[in-house]
Amino acid sequence: KTELTRNSLNHVLYTNLRAYRDITSIQRYQRGLTSLIDAMSKLAEADDVKEFASALMQQLAIVLNSSRTEFIMQDSEAFTLAKNDKKRWHIMVNEEETELSQEQAEPEHNQDFIDIAERALAEKSSLLEPPLYAHYFCSKTGLESAFILRNSQLLSDFNQHLLQLFSQNAVLMLEHIFDRQQSK
Repeated sequence: KTELTRNSLNHVLYTNLRAYRDITSIQRYQRGLTSLIDAMSKLAEADDVKEFASALMQQLAIVLNSSRTEFIMQDSEAFTLAKNDKKRWHIMVNEEETELSQEQAEPEHNQDFIDIAERALAEKSSLLEPPLYAHYFCSKTGLESAFILRNSQLLSDFNQHLLQLFSQNAVLMLEHIFDRQQSK
């Protein structure tokens, strides 16, 4: 016969609750990574920067929605500023339009994006200042970039991590698109 005491029952209950929490976390991470891989494969099909940028917000919303269904990307904008010794470009994307520039001068109406992007590039680190989330990345070719998302809803730690992975891959794809276009 096994003895069932209050302490042993509590121990079994807490152990099983922790196991359930861990299993649901693993499933959430799996859904998030699966949606990230799917989004990257869809973005990889883009042949030019405009096509890529127009799909960017849609795919980003899918990735961030993978962890919970109540997340809404509304009034969201994304901005990328990238530079190395040879080139500098930025892309501004929102639900209505895409703006691409490979010039030194940035438009003044995106000053908050430019300020946080310049800070992230100067500090060589990501800056999370809701509603702006700036993720810094330096590729093997030396291209430094800051990918910024503005969203009215706060991002969970998990979604911030997915956003960082998404932004790194998005910037690498943009770099390859620019290289392909320049070699043509």
